[in-house]
Order: sequence, then structure tokens, then C-alpha cells
Amino acid sequence: SILRQVSIRMPLLIYGAEVPFDEDISIDRFIELVDDASWAEFMPAGVTKELFKEFIPYYDPEVFIQAGNIIRQRAKDADKLKPTERINKIAELFATFKNPDKETVLTPWRVVKLHIDSAFAEDFFTPDKKILEINSKTGLYPLYVTHKIFRARLGNVSEDKIPLDELRRLWDMTVADNVFVICKTPMAKTITRRTLLGYRAGSVNAHCFDDLINQLKNKAAQFLKNVTNKNFWNKGAGKMFFDAVVGNPPYQNATANTSDEPVYNYFIETAFKLSDKVSLVHPARCLFNAGKTPKDFNKRLLTNEHLKIIRHEHDSKKFFPTSDIKGGVVITLYDKNQTFEPIKLFIPFDELIAIHKKVVITNPNFNPFSEIIYPPEIYHFTRQFHEDNPNAANVLSDGHADDLTTNIFEKLPQIFLNVKPDDGREYIQILGLLKMRRVFKWIRRDWINSPVPLTKFKILVPKSNGSGALGEVVSTPLVGSPLVGSTQTFISVGAFDTRAEADACIAYIRSKFCRVMLGILKVTQHNPPATWTMVPMQDFNPATSDINWGGAVDEQLYRKYKLTAAEIAFIEEKVRAMT
Repeated sequence: SILRQVSIRMPLLIYGAEVPFDEDISIDRFIELVDDASWAEFMPAGVTKELFKEFIPYYDPEVFIQAGNIIRQRAKDADKLKPTERINKIAELFATFKNPDKETVLTPWRVVKLHIDSAFAEDFFTPDKKILEINSKTGLYPLYVTHKIFRARLGNVSEDKIPLDELRRLWDMTVADNVFVICKTPMAKTITRRTLLGYRAGSVNAHCFDDLINQLKNKAAQFLKNVTNKNFWNKGAGKMFFDAVVGNPPYQNATANTSDEPVYNYFIETAFKLSDKVSLVHPARCLFNAGKTPKDFNKRLLTNEHLKIIRHEHDSKKFFPTSDIKGGVVITLYDKNQTFEPIKLFIPFDELIAIHKKVVITNPNFNPFSEIIYPPEIYHFTRQFHEDNPNAANVLSDGHADDLTTNIFEKLPQIFLNVKPDDGREYIQILGLLKMRRVFKWIRRDWINSPVPLTKFKILVPKSNGSGALGEVVSTPLVGSPLVGSTQTFISVGAFDTRAEADACIAYIRSKFCRVMLGILKVTQHNPPATWTMVPMQDFNPATSDINWGGAVDEQLYRKYKLTAAEIAFIEEKVRAMT
């Protein structure tokens, strides 16, 4: 497994290696060529150079050298071609390279072209423009931008009419005068240089920052000061102006303690300060106000009158075939000199926009269903528990000594019992997971706090469910009786006095109407109370409700909210039935 993971990453690094063409790259030399920062960026997590050296005997030294030479020869051969022909050959070579890891997403050539062509007018890339790529990994964005400005230099003259030496001069002039690149690692810089100029000499405006993410996160002012200084780019004195910033920033920080910490927000905000025009491809979940990007950042994007969405792909694999990005990906355009309608709430379907307007915006009686949804953290251990079990905190995670975490049954098997003891004490049941299966365990009532749902009927729903696809099912919601609680695996819906109300509520959660409204904000697997904000509250008392909860619930809800035949057809098509 490690051999395979490492081997698919090698071709890209060999392609970019700064080694004279007539010298071979052995596997030992390969390890020396890749600096530590680039190794961490491009190799699988946990596979250090020291560990990899143990796998060297499994490679045939001659085969390794020959395979590397084939890659380098293809790149070298492309140098003989005219610029447009060379670009096509480089794009073909990159099509054989694989993504280094899920967060270092290599943007395919077709996506680079789609991105740039859809975000910018054809006549934007003129010979006076200066374009910055915010995070180059392969050089394909700079390559395409260079080509567009190069073509503008040629005007209507075909490359076939111009000598090769003159074409190269104009190409090199464009690379040197118009295109600027920021890289996360030294190897990304050398790869970018190889993509732009091949093995030929020439000037490339590429800078690698030590710990780029930390720079943007904690030293943004200094970063901006450097990048906007002409001297930083060896362009003389004065302030540097960029006509546009483009690219595909890193999405998550794979080296952080929390491996899914988003970082693309730092690149977006920095880009807005570098240029009046910015177009990036990035996760869409921030536009749904979902995911882990800061809420104030999400709000700034959603209310920004200079930002618009160029394209959204819910299925990220249509952009990045090997990457499953929850909520999909989006191409955005920021233009300080244009005013757009603020996004406010991103809904990617016209039919759903209309339904949302009827049910939420123009409905004077709308109240959010989220008002009766309790977060997964409502149950926790009491002080009495810790007094009676002083060693329990030692086996629990720091800062979580009171939490009923997802693995609490495994952590404290002596506390959560399969059979209710007959010892005169009062006990309650807790629903949780054990070896990925739902189980109920008994625990003393005085060891658990008493939130409102504990003594009531409620619906227990997983806090994480599905992938965020519109209309997906909610994984087996169930009615929790009084004196039944749950671990942090579940959220609680409602606190009802009667079983009939709980049955009505679960019928609503199962309905297609409820789940299409849930889908407005639920674009990842996470299912916190806030994602239910666009779902309208209902009266679940059978005696007073305007819905017969034992009948055809969806049909009644469609009539209640006056949905059109087209809107109903949209829901019926997009939303899966729940049995």
C-alpha cells in the first residue's frame, strides 16, 4: 500500500526536479532532491524519508531511472515545439500524474481552462496585464494565463507565420513580465518553472514561502507588504499591482493537529486584498454557511456585493476525479469594480429557490423547525459521577471529562451496563454506538444531567448522516421514550408529552418535503441543529394539527405551501423515499 501511494507521486516530482537533463535520477538521489517541506506536502501522511528508505529494496534501480528518464524526455521533447503545441504536450503529460493527496488537489488542465475561460472575458488578457497565481502546485494556471497573454501579443498572426526563435522570445517575455506565482513548497516552485519554460533558461516570477499557510493565517500584513513590493519580484522600486489573482488554494491543513482545519478562507481573503479582480476554485460549503470555516468569514462572502458564483459542481469528482469534497466545489469571481446581487443564501436549484421563497421568505407564519432540535452535547456526566468514579477522568480525553462522546461505551464499559441492576437505584438508558452498531446501555440517573428531552418523548437522529446530497435519507430516526438519552452521536428532536406527537414528528422527518428543505443548508455529512433552520415548524398534536400525520403527509404539505406541479415534480425527482 505504501509503495503504491508513494510511487504514484514520484512522476510529478521527477518532472520538476532541478537536475541537468543528461544526469540520471537514482532513487537515492531522488530522496535527496526533495526537500523536507516538499516531501511532507507531496508524500502520504506519515511516510517520512526515513521510513521510505526501508522500501528502497523493493524498487528495481534501473527501472526507476528509466521510468524517470521517460518522463523527463517527454518534457524535454516538448521544448522543441511551438508554444501552443508544447502546451498540449505538457497537458498530456500532466494527465498521467496523480493527486499527491486529497488536500493537494492537482487541478486538471480542462478544469484550469474551464475556470479561466468562464471567469474572464476573452479580451481581458492583454499584454499589459499582471496576473498572480495564489498557490501554484503544477504551473498549469500560469501556463494557461501565459498562453492567453502570449496569443494577445501575436494578435491575429498565426504561430506558423512566425519563426520559432521569435515565438520563444515573446513567450519568455510574457512569462517574465506578466505572470507571477506563489508556491507553498520549493518543489512546487521547480515544477511550476518546468511547466512554464521546460529545460530552457529564462526568468520566472515564482516565490516559495516558508510555511505559507502560517504566513497567511498569522502574518498576513507582512505577506501582503512583501508580495505588493516590486523589489520582492526584482522589478525595481514601488508598489506592485496585480490585475487579477487566480488559482486553486489548499483546502485543508493536513499538518495541523486537526487534520480537517480549513485554510482556503485565508487564501480567499488575502487574494481580495491583492487585486480588484479574483477568481478561485474552492469548496462550496462556505457559501452554504456550512463546514468549519469561520461564520464571520462565511457571512462576509455571502453579503459581499462584489462576489458572484460562476459555477457550482455538487459532485466534486466532475472537477477532481479522485477527490470527494463534501458540498462540492465552486468557481467564484470577485470584482471590486462591479456590483452584483449578494449571494446571501446559496441555493443551486431554481425550483428550490422558488420553494424556499414560498415556505420561508414570504410565509408570515414561518417558524424554524430548528427551535425544537437539541445539539448532541446536551447529555453529560454530573459532579456526583466524578465523586463516585474518581479515576474515570483519567481515561477520558482532556477537556472532555464530562462528555458522552461517541466512543464512551468503549472508554467506560464498567459504567454503561447491558442489564439494568436491581439495586434500588434509579437508572436511565443511553443510546450510542458500540463497534458501529446502535445499542442501549443502562447508567445511574444521578450520574447524568437532566436536559429537557430526557423525561419526554423525542426523536433521535444521527448528528452525521449521508454526504450532503440533496434529498438523501435520514439514517433511521427513532422515537426515544422518557428516561432515554443519547451520546454525542445523536441529536434530539422535540420534547413531547405524548407518543402520538413523537410519531407525528418522525413522520414529518421522513417526508420528502422536510428533507428537501433540510437540503438547503445540509450540504455535508454533518447534521447540527442549524442545518434545520429552513425547515418549517409544524403542529404535531393530532388533535389540533392541520396535517393528518397518519395520511399522505407529503401531499398535504404540498397543498399547505401551495407548491406548483413543477415544484412538486422537482421534489419527487430529487428526494429519495424513506420507508
